[in-house]
Amino acid sequence: MTDAAARLDIIETEIRALREMLRSAPTAATSSDPPVTIAVCEAAWLSGMSESQVRRDCAANPYTDQAGFGIKIGGRWRVAKYRYLDARLRV
Repeated sequence: MTDAAARLDIIETEIRALREMLRSAPTAATSSDPPVTIAVCEAAWLSGMSESQVRRDCAANPYTDQAGFGIKIGGRWRVAKYRYLDARLRV
């Protein structure tokens, strides 16, 4: 195995371990807690997506007690921060 292949194997092992930790991590907030919301521009910056993509994601995934992250307030989208980032990082 070459040095580059060995490094790639180590990285892939670490990624699998981190994904498993993410799956088993308890969530700090409960559904009765109000969501921590952020502006579309901040969600775009944090996720590396465009603002228009964040707006489309919000429209496709409206916030409910069980799922979703888009919250429309006064005609503007707000994003449930942790749900959005969780959804984007799992992709």
